Amino acid sequence: MNLPYQKIGNSLFICSIESVEKYLSMEQKKAIIASFITPITANNKIQEKIAIRYLLQQIQPFAVLQYHTYKKPYLENSKVWISISHSKDKAAIGLHSAPIGIDIQAIQDKIVGIASKFVHTMDYLPNSTPTTLTIIWAAKESIFKYYSPHYLSFKEDIHILFINNNYLKIAVKLPTTTVLHTVYYSIVEQDYVVCSTSIGSL
Repeated sequence: MNLPYQKIGNSLFICSIESVEKYLSMEQKKAIIASFITPITANNKIQEKIAIRYLLQQIQPFAVLQYHTYKKPYLENSKVWISISHSKDKAAIGLHSAPIGIDIQAIQDKIVGIASKFVHTMDYLPNSTPTTLTIIWAAKESIFKYYSPHYLSFKEDIHILFINNNYLKIAVKLPTTTVLHTVYYSIVEQDYVVCSTSIGSL
């Protein structure tokens, strides 16, 4: 029996890193580690990578995860676009038929102290609670990943226009134009925010 994972909509998949660590045998972990292109020494990073690859195996058993030289993930010989994220005990994967960017973040009080680094005075900010600020950070991070490898400033180029119960409207300032995006978000287990953006239905 495979380890259960959480599915949000048609494109988002989330699992517990700790549960994967406990569930897999040493042989299974070694097999996954052997597939890493770049050696990793930090134990927490190894656990995150193992969880991502295990989760992907459950969703698409024959998918081969690769990385561009600028570290953006892609699936080898596939028309499916992928975005990945991890935070604390959660690993998340987004899959879509069009480019996609996702981010998952643990809700922590300390984000209040660094809000000025990513929240612009033009951003719509209904309140400054840790949850709202985490939604904004994760939304901007998902936009950043969507446009990678093109660099965007969280504060200067990605502006929050509106926040609703499950989505944000965001204006993204590119070199020659401004693009409007819808970023969908969910609160996971009351402790995490996960955001995703793409073209078309998620």
